[in-house]
Amino acid sequence: FQGAENVRVTNNRLGPAGYDEDAEDGGHWADGISYAAQNGLVAGNLVQDATDGGIVIFGAPGTLVTSNTIITQTRMGLGAINMVDYGPHDGNYLGTRVIHNTIRVEGSYLKIGIGQGSSVWFTPPNDKPREYIRGAVVKRNLITGPVANDSHGRVGYGFPISDVVNWICTENQVSSNVTFAGDMSEMSRDPRHISIGPGPFVKAPSRGGSGPKSGEFQPDFVEGPIMRLIAIRPGAPRYQAFWPGQITLRLGEFIALQKVRLAFDSDGEVRLCLRTERGEEVLWEAECRNFVGGRPDARLVFEQLSRHLDIVDGAGNILFDLTPHLLNPLTAAVALSLSDERPHLVLSAIDSGSILWAPTGYEVGYQWSIGCEPLVYQTAPGYSHIFVSGLNPLGQYVVMKSIGHQLVGPIRYWPPDERMWSIVWKSHEVNNQDGDPGSHIIFQGDGNL
Repeated sequence: FQGAENVRVTNNRLGPAGYDEDAEDGGHWADGISYAAQNGLVAGNLVQDATDGGIVIFGAPGTLVTSNTIITQTRMGLGAINMVDYGPHDGNYLGTRVIHNTIRVEGSYLKIGIGQGSSVWFTPPNDKPREYIRGAVVKRNLITGPVANDSHGRVGYGFPISDVVNWICTENQVSSNVTFAGDMSEMSRDPRHISIGPGPFVKAPSRGGSGPKSGEFQPDFVEGPIMRLIAIRPGAPRYQAFWPGQITLRLGEFIALQKVRLAFDSDGEVRLCLRTERGEEVLWEAECRNFVGGRPDARLVFEQLSRHLDIVDGAGNILFDLTPHLLNPLTAAVALSLSDERPHLVLSAIDSGSILWAPTGYEVGYQWSIGCEPLVYQTAPGYSHIFVSGLNPLGQYVVMKSIGHQLVGPIRYWPPDERMWSIVWKSHEVNNQDGDPGSHIIFQGDGNL
């Protein structure tokens, strides 16, 4: 309907449409409804098993999309309602309203509920400015699971948002019979280049990212990097990165990868476990159960404000801080990575790549580029000091110790402030005093640095 106006698509039953990527001959995707007309109406339609987008809105300024039902039952869907395209209206979604629609996930996997912004669907280009879409209202829509049984619908992302301006997304809901999970391992194992993990309400950061520049958004949203979310696959991941606000575990709950499980066990202990042929092996314990004291309201949370990993009570009071050596609040953008491969659990700074906390150690082959960052921060027993290791600008491998237990902030200059850091050991200086930007240090498989 490109170039048309006042087109009504109402009370139709559509689908199935196309074949998903798991089909025998590969993906031949198809939309249910593709709509670009201005000042139109898309209402009362039932779209079932559309393998690309159930309803794809190409700008369609002034159009009302309401009271439609999109169902995934026997074929995996990429997106139920898509608002991700800049063309053909040059990003103009002014007056486009997506209101009171129902997305029902009954059997097969749905990657995205209502996708908003181009980075949700595509990899952002590095060689040209981002294309922001503007002006839509997404309100009072529902994602729900099967109607007739006790099973859960499986979804990757509910209402992801990126690259929008003057946008409203409020009063949307997700039923309790929907589980958000999936595998983004194919994208990257570096938290600097991977999207935020699955969840009902996620959006790209507004500052310094591809996130919304202006608008109104319901308070449920958690911020994190967003790029090409349709790369997600059903099933347990091998690697997953979490951003502050994305982890809340009650007693007895856990996050499971294919092999590794991060659990807040019913005895109040936080454990990292590895499944092997001989059973489950405990790799690490936080030794926090005496502080939790069996409180039924205790929760393990990745705090959105302080960016610490804490155990809190029902009122939000901290019972135990798993990362007490970090600034509170921590100002750096951070991500918590869980992986089937070593290092299994890492809290890292996104911008610098510095490892702020890694209780199970680091993988052989980890390497640093020359310069003050990235660095590895480790705590001494009892959190009495912070040890920092890495390459300085002269190409020396340096180990430093903090003066005091609190991490004051990232080390950005060399030499470091003598009031905050003392040098414990350093290697010989290299000949190149300017520092070769191609130099790096590797912990080799034979144990040598």
